[in-house]
Amino acid sequence: MKADKRFLVGEFFHFVLLNILSMVGVSCYILVDTFFIGNGVGADGLTALNLALPLFSLQQAFGFLFSVGCGTKYAILKAQEQDEEANRLVSNTIFQAFTFGTVFAILINVFSKPAMILMGAEGSMIETSAVYMRTVLAFTPFFLLNSLCNLLVKNDFNPRLATVATISGSLFNIVFDYIFIYPMKMGMMGAALATGFSPLVNIGILSVHIWQRKNRFHFVRPGMNLRILKEVSKLGLTSAITELASGIVIMIFNLAILNLAGNVGVAAYGVVANIAIVVMAIYNGVAQGMQPLVSHYYGKNDHVKTGRLLRYGVITTLGVSLVMYGILFVFASPIAALFNGEGLDTLQHIATDGIRQYFAGIFFAGLSVIIGVYFNSREEVRKAFFIALLRGGLVMVPVLLLLIKVVKLGMAGVFLSFPVSEALILVLVLFMQKSATSKDKTAIM
Repeated sequence: MKADKRFLVGEFFHFVLLNILSMVGVSCYILVDTFFIGNGVGADGLTALNLALPLFSLQQAFGFLFSVGCGTKYAILKAQEQDEEANRLVSNTIFQAFTFGTVFAILINVFSKPAMILMGAEGSMIETSAVYMRTVLAFTPFFLLNSLCNLLVKNDFNPRLATVATISGSLFNIVFDYIFIYPMKMGMMGAALATGFSPLVNIGILSVHIWQRKNRFHFVRPGMNLRILKEVSKLGLTSAITELASGIVIMIFNLAILNLAGNVGVAAYGVVANIAIVVMAIYNGVAQGMQPLVSHYYGKNDHVKTGRLLRYGVITTLGVSLVMYGILFVFASPIAALFNGEGLDTLQHIATDGIRQYFAGIFFAGLSVIIGVYFNSREEVRKAFFIALLRGGLVMVPVLLLLIKVVKLGMAGVFLSFPVSEALILVLVLFMQKSATSKDKTAIM
C-alpha cells in the first residue's frame, strides 16, 4: 500500500514539475515581450501591448478548447483501450483546430483596428496595438496546433519532450525579441514576429515524438466530424472559459484604469497583468500535470487514486502560493522597475502597490483552478463549467464596481477586486467540491 502511494506521488510530481515548466514557458511569450517593449519601446508600447492582451487570451482560450478537450478524452479512451476511436479523435481535432485557427487569423487581420477600439485604444494607440495584435494572431493556426500537440504528447506519457519543446520556443522568443527590437529596431512588429514564430519551433520539436515512433495514436483521414467537435468542446470549454476570463478581466481593468489613471495606469497594470499570466501558468501547470493521471485512473474507475491526486494538487498549490506571494511582496519594487525602462515615478508607484495588492488573491485562485480541472478530468463538466463561469467575470465585475464606485478605493480598488472576488468564488467552489466527492472520499474541507 505504501509503495503504491509512493509510486503515485512520484508520478504526480513528475508530471506536475514538467507541466509547470511547460506552462510557464508558454506564458513567458508575452512576459518577454513586455520586458523588451517596456525597455526598448517605453510606456506607450506597454500600454499598446496590454490593450491587445485580451485578444491574445481569446486565441489561447481556443487553444485550450481543442487541446484540453482532446487530451482529456484521449487519455480516457486509451485507458479504456478504445484505440480506433482515439485515432479518429486526434486526427479530426488537429484538422478542426488548424481550420478554425486559419479563419480566426483572417478575421482578426481584417478587423484589427475596430477590435482595438473595442479594447479601449484611442488615437495613436489604435495603430500601435493593432500592428502587434494582427501580427501575433496571424500565427493563430500554429499556436492552436502547438497547444494541441503539446497536450497530446503529455497525455501520450512523454511530458519531458513537451517541456523541452516549450522551453526551446521560449528561448527562441527571448533571443529574437532582443534581435528584432534592439539591433534591427523593429519595435512592436519585431516583438510580435518573435512571439509568432515561437510555436513553429515547438511543433518541430514535438514532431520527434512521431519520428521516434513513441506515439500511441495514428493518423486517419480527418474531417469536420461534428460529434467529435462536440465532445472535445464539452471537455475543453472549462479551460477555455478560464483563459478567456483572464482576457475579459484585463479588458475591464483597462477600461476602468483609463478613467482613473490614463495610459500610464494601463502601462502599470500591464506589468501586473503579465506577471499574473506567468503566476497563473504555474497553477495551470499543476492542474494540467494532474489531468492525464486523473483521467487515466478515472478511465480505470479507480476513485481512490483520483482522490489522492486531488489532495496532492491542493497541498502543492498552497505551498506554491505561499512562496510566490512572499517573493512578489518583498521584491515588488525591483520587479516593477524591470519593466519601467523610462523610470516613470507614477508607473513605478502604481505597479509596486498593484503587485502587493493583486497577488494576495493567488491563494484562492490557485485552488479554484485545481478543483475545476479535477472535475473536468473526470468528465464532471457541469461542475467545472460553473467554476469557470464564476471566474469569468460574474463575481469580479460587481466587486470591481463596488470597490471603485461605492467604496471609492481608486486604483487600490481595481487591484483588490481580484483577491476579494477570488475569495468569494473559492467559498462556493469548496462547498460544491465537498458535496460532490463523497463517492471517493476526497473532500478537502
